[in-house]
Amino acid sequence: MIKYFITLLLVLPTVFAQAQWQLSLEQTIAYAMENAANIKLEKKDIEDAESQILEFKSIGIPKLDANVDYAYFLALPTIQIPDFNDPSGPTIPAQFGTDNRLDAGFYLDMMLFDFSWIQGLRAQKMFRELVVKELDVTEYQTRSTITRAYMAVLIMERTNELIDNNISNIEKLHRETEALYETGFAEKLDVDRLVFSLSNLNVEKERALRAIDMSENLLKFQMGFPVIEEIELTDEFDIIADQLSVESIDLTGGVDYQARPEYRALTLLEELNETNVKVVKAGYMPSFRGHASYAQTLQRDELFDANSSSWFPSSVLGVSMNLPIFDGLERKAKIQRATINSEKASIRRLDFENAMEMEVRNARIAYINARDASVSRSDAMDLAQSIYDVTQIKYREGVGSSVELTQAESELYTAQTNYINALYELIVTKTDLDIALGKM
Repeated sequence: MIKYFITLLLVLPTVFAQAQWQLSLEQTIAYAMENAANIKLEKKDIEDAESQILEFKSIGIPKLDANVDYAYFLALPTIQIPDFNDPSGPTIPAQFGTDNRLDAGFYLDMMLFDFSWIQGLRAQKMFRELVVKELDVTEYQTRSTITRAYMAVLIMERTNELIDNNISNIEKLHRETEALYETGFAEKLDVDRLVFSLSNLNVEKERALRAIDMSENLLKFQMGFPVIEEIELTDEFDIIADQLSVESIDLTGGVDYQARPEYRALTLLEELNETNVKVVKAGYMPSFRGHASYAQTLQRDELFDANSSSWFPSSVLGVSMNLPIFDGLERKAKIQRATINSEKASIRRLDFENAMEMEVRNARIAYINARDASVSRSDAMDLAQSIYDVTQIKYREGVGSSVELTQAESELYTAQTNYINALYELIVTKTDLDIALGKM
């Protein structure tokens, strides 16, 4: 509940009057931590695990039952008794008892000692801890997923901004060329080429806008946000990219397995399986139970005859022991299976250690490649922009052709697209590296 109110404090101040939400990356992640469906399901699993602990504890809690039993004999039972005057003679039928019988009492049963229950309760608590660790894993993965989805929206918005700038430049050039054509200093072909370029850019803009909508819908779905509501992302793509350029990135350090929530969950799973082996083995030990009862029995021919004192008390106190001797090898088979599961958990943990080493190494290599590519693409875009600017000047002064301008324009758009994609790849590889190192 406290986390929920913290999330509201982070998010509610950013709500517009028209119900448009402004969200930074951290606010988006905070919202997802409370509302994403997979996290909600994991939290329900924790509640279920706590209920299982309570259910298992109830086995060791004393049980008290009350019982009332009434019987009316339509015909009293008959038994054969010997003739005491002539023991060797025939028996005599006789009826004993009263027409009404009422039994009322209490029965107490309780566990005194059961080592398998003690070990089982420990295993149940460890299972609850495992479910909590699995929630940590889900939150970790959700943070990564939301970051990627958030960046995907930003890159599409950045692409749309570039298209708008290019459209503005081409529209200005088109107006100038059309004026030159009307005065006879430009050809109709030059005007048509610019119209064609504008048409292509408008098509790309429509595609970019639809891509933004699709990316936002995916982000809203992954964070558990109503898809029909509007959101506005407040973080800027260029600022995030610039921060990466000055951020100190760990490219040579060692690997800390404990930093990954998956590893902590696997370690606990290994301990849990070892405990399960102990639980099954504890079944060979004797268990003790205690029981007590107190009852009153009413026997009357007339049930409501208050003058007749016909209540007879009885009470019992006892202890029982159960000692397993031979169970048909059932417990032996269970021990073998529990041991196998424990060994499998150890294999998974060791395999994760090796996999994490590989992930970190590959993530570092991918990040270095993306970093170098972003620098190269940036230089290429600056060069393409310079060529395009010079080509525009030459074209306006009448010493350059529209073909050269169209070619420079195409090369600039390609360079811009490559640069944006390189920056996105840089952010993605940085995210992958943080995930591999357990720093998300």
